[in-house]
Amino acid sequence: MLGYEGAEKALGEMVIFLLHASIIEDTMRITSKGQVTIPQEIREKAGLLPNTEVEFKLTNGRVTLHAVGKPKSPGKAAVEGLRGSLKHLKRTTDQLMALTRSDD
Repeated sequence: MLGYEGAEKALGEMVIFLLHASIIEDTMRITSKGQVTIPQEIREKAGLLPNTEVEFKLTNGRVTLHAVGKPKSPGKAAVEGLRGSLKHLKRTTDQLMALTRSDD
């Protein structure tokens, strides 16, 4: 029978409550929007930083998650959030940039 560490390696994924062969357990409530807060201690031990993308997997009734790639920097996340937000103005980038330049 595999121990916690062996099971984690065999599955190739991190089970959120099994970290470094110790169990961290907490109970949280899912909101009406389907959101849940990952407790701070678990986020810190798992290295789940703000803007980290995570992947969820349902296997035999057990939900697991693991980080996908590296977290985005706050600046990059802000730019990506703004991308396409001015399409309603129906102007080209050059036209928008011209509006920001003064004629002085």
